[in-house]
Amino acid sequence: MSVIRTINIETKEGNEYVLQFLEFELDFLTEQFPIKIIDISLIAEVNKEVNSPNSLYVIADHVKKFSQDEDCIFYYYCDFKELDRRDKTLLPQEYRFKLFNILADRKLGDEFVKESIIIEDETNDRHFITLIAFKKHQKYMEEVVKYISDLNK
Repeated sequence: MSVIRTINIETKEGNEYVLQFLEFELDFLTEQFPIKIIDISLIAEVNKEVNSPNSLYVIADHVKKFSQDEDCIFYYYCDFKELDRRDKTLLPQEYRFKLFNILADRKLGDEFVKESIIIEDETNDRHFITLIAFKKHQKYMEEVVKYISDLNK
């Protein structure tokens, strides 16, 4: 994957993140789709305390701004790295998944569509993925969902 844009973010709580937008370079995707598939990567550099919703909205605003500059489908994979969370019954990746989807629903608006994918692998680990695109790209997004889901069969 090649990095398209990197944004350094410091929240009012003092947490520091690197938000990266990376272009997928998979033959299947580049041959079949006229638009880019962009991986959203949020890397915690410094974690001092739990972010307020407003701090998280700043991150969502950067994603929305990027979508205005690039015609793409966003791909967000929730990693397994441990994090502080209110609901300890949720897996770290499941918590990130729910949080990201709430942010997307609240901040991106009606011109976007979203698809969620949950895959369980042979070791019973669950993988959480969210795809987001402008409504005009829904048919391409559905093909990506099918492709990812078929990999799990």
